[in-house]
This record gives sequence, C-alpha cells and structure tokens, in this order.
Amino acid sequence: MNKDIETAVKRSQRCQRNWDLNKTIPENDLQTIVTAATECPSKQNIDFYQVHVVRDREIIEDIHDNTFFENDYDDGKGRTNPQVLANVVLAFTKNDITKKDQNQEVHDWSTDTLDKDLHQSVGVAAGMVNLSASLMGYQTGCCACFKSDEIKNILGTEQEPVLLMGVGFRDEDKNRRQHHVTDDMIPSFNKEIKVNYL
Repeated sequence: MNKDIETAVKRSQRCQRNWDLNKTIPENDLQTIVTAATECPSKQNIDFYQVHVVRDREIIEDIHDNTFFENDYDDGKGRTNPQVLANVVLAFTKNDITKKDQNQEVHDWSTDTLDKDLHQSVGVAAGMVNLSASLMGYQTGCCACFKSDEIKNILGTEQEPVLLMGVGFRDEDKNRRQHHVTDDMIPSFNKEIKVNYL
C-alpha cells in the first residue's frame, strides 16, 4: 500500500494540460473528490471557502477563456491555462466567515490572519483532492492566474475566487504538457525539497 500511495503522490505532482473529454467522471468518484475538498482539515474546522463543482462544458470553457499565464495576455500574446479545461473544474471561493454567527470568535482576527488561514485551508483541500484523484486514476491541474471579476460572474457569486482546479482523464495521445487547444508545449520544472531528520 505504501508503494501505491508514493506512486500516486509522484504522479499527482505534475499539472495535466490536456484532457479526454469523451469520458465522464462517474458520480461516485465525483462524490469522493468533493468529500476530499470539503471534509479535509482546516483551522478550528472553520469553513473558510466554498467549492463550486463545474461540469457544464460551456461554463468550463468560459472559465478557461478568463485564465492567463503572462501579463500581456490581454494583448493576445500570453497563453491560457488549459488545466481548467478538464472534465470537471472545482472553483474554490472565499467564504466570508466574519458574517457567520457560529464563528463569532473570528471577528477579532486580523485580515492577514484570515487570509493566511483561508489560503492554507484551500491548499490543504487542493492537496487532498489531488491525492484522492490520483489514487482513483485521474489527473489534476491547479490555476491561480485568472480574471477574478469575470470568474465571479461566470460562477454567479460575489465570493472572491481563490483557486481553480481541473480534475479528469488525461488525453493518452498527447504529452501532458501540450496545451489542450493550441498543442503548444508548456514548460515543466523540477524541485528538490530538502528533508532534515532530527
């Protein structure tokens, strides 16, 4: 079992850029993914975010059209982020917990503290989704480069979007780095995280 988990972790490290849209994620698998996104740990078990599960292809394509990688995207020179063209997109949006009666203690927290806890919670949720999806054989890709106001309009929410995450079936006929639409090859980077045992 340890080997399976390690393989899933290593597989989930890389962002998927293209998708097989002829397949559909079964409802029970999607429910497991949603559970991973919503039942994971957060500070004091507070609901810092909401999750929007997007399966409608038209909405997914609208979301994609409002992502960008480079600053000159509006000039038509930058590229979009095709990881959000997946079979399903999870959009994590900020939940204004200061307005909720059950979380009265957070009224005294600073904005910096709330933002830190929000981003930490979304990071944990994305990690849980990433590993769970990989264990079930799916690929994922996260995106934080998007036009916030447009994404809010597309989702029909006033909540600030924090992270978009594609989950789905990889296109077996393409390198995972090939852009889903343009086939341009997107760079990949390696990391080496140092571990100290005490």
